[in-house]
Amino acid sequence: MRGIDILRMRGPAAGGGGSAVAPTWGAVGTHSIGSLDAAYPSGISADDLLILTIVKNGTDQTTVYSAAGWTEIGQFHNDEGAGTGMLALFYKVATGSESGSFTPTRVGTAPTREAAVIERYSGVDISGTPYEGLQTSTVGNLVDTLVDVPAVTTTANGRLLINKFMRQTGNLFVAPEAGWTEAWEFVRDSAGADYQFATHYKDAVGFGVQDVENATSNSPGEFHAVSFALIGLEP
Repeated sequence: MRGIDILRMRGPAAGGGGSAVAPTWGAVGTHSIGSLDAAYPSGISADDLLILTIVKNGTDQTTVYSAAGWTEIGQFHNDEGAGTGMLALFYKVATGSESGSFTPTRVGTAPTREAAVIERYSGVDISGTPYEGLQTSTVGNLVDTLVDVPAVTTTANGRLLINKFMRQTGNLFVAPEAGWTEAWEFVRDSAGADYQFATHYKDAVGFGVQDVENATSNSPGEFHAVSFALIGLEP
């Protein structure tokens, strides 16, 4: 297992289409191999947005997850290839009192591998749904190392683009395209069915249809990509 937490400084959002300021990525908690225990990240303040990411690898397409106190963004199965990977996403608004870890609930057959991780963002508009433009892509048996993710359409300025990846075959890595930052990447490296999951982010440019990230993999394989934009606060 390899865990990488990377935080890089980013510039302000572009002008026009409102005066909201793009949210910022903050930190990610640790996770445990083969466990759903997800540690809360450091530095949580009231009204931060927490995102829970769950990945699983196995052959049962019916397995889903629930997370008490969290709102589901979506659960995305990949039924391509030999394995059935899954990427499940939830969010909640922090109270500022979170500590220790959170464990979501599996509904269905225990997968070959599973893991969960929590990350935090600040400056998100939590007055309604905190994201927009949700897109998902599933590709089986990628024939080359280019990983295209779906384009997100934003409706105003002050958005942080989020791309989430899950690889379900082999010891594979997804590297961000220039201009994107890898917030974190965790890899399960063992004999048999492995997984990798990661988050890349970037300030949106203006508003409307945003550029597709042309991420790259170290080897062809199966993957999911889920993309959305977090909505920033008006100053």
